Amino acid sequence: MPGNSFIPLPRNPLSFIKQGEESPVADKLIRIVNVLIYNCYKMVILSVYL
Repeated sequence: MPGNSFIPLPRNPLSFIKQGEESPVADKLIRIVNVLIYNCYKMVILSVYL
């Protein structure tokens, strides 16, 4: 998978979050990903109930 080559998968997910505290760019990316995941879950829940 060429898409995963630039993102090393850490054993501990907290280590990736710890790196995000040091660099604001990674922190913004984590927040954007969290918002996208939240919106996806919200859309799925709404589509299930509708």
